[in-house]
Amino acid sequence: MNTLNQNDWKFELEGVFRSDAADILAAREKARIMHHGHDIRAAGDEVEIAFRKVLGRKLPSLYYVGHGHIVDEQLHESSQLDVIIANNIGTPLLFRAENGSEYFPYEGVYAIGEVKSSYDNSKRYIHAFSDTLKEIRTQLHREPFRAAPVRATLAFPFSPTPTGIHSSLSCFLPIEETFELSNYTTSTGHG
Repeated sequence: MNTLNQNDWKFELEGVFRSDAADILAAREKARIMHHGHDIRAAGDEVEIAFRKVLGRKLPSLYYVGHGHIVDEQLHESSQLDVIIANNIGTPLLFRAENGSEYFPYEGVYAIGEVKSSYDNSKRYIHAFSDTLKEIRTQLHREPFRAAPVRATLAFPFSPTPTGIHSSLSCFLPIEETFELSNYTTSTGHG
């Protein structure tokens, strides 16, 4: 009989990530069913909500993961954003609507993202998101950031690499330049 001693027990990190992926895939399947019923907005919400929950579990409590709009000091607001990563400690939400949409002060926003449950090249999602980012940069005013600014693709622990354990999660574009979270790294160039 082969028995393991306590020193042989290992945390199953891969299982945690598989479980997170299963949550998102289950939401995608629900979205597919809802989409056939022509409730396209609610179908998109299923995947966005699941993604934000998974992302929120991976970030330290210093960061808040939400969705909605960015508001600058002159009260101009961005278009709706699927994912907003903001300061959870020093910057309060300005407003939360009954539908869950939130309004964030621009100075407290670290990164933004777009979530798609499927991809169609003809719809030019990346170009549209790039235009949204350009609009935010040109139409909203932001005070100089006191902490290290963000540069966007977030990397999460996944697979071994020469510099550590991580794999990148894309579709987050930079608000500013560079940023490091303990145990998380950001990368990519200007979007």
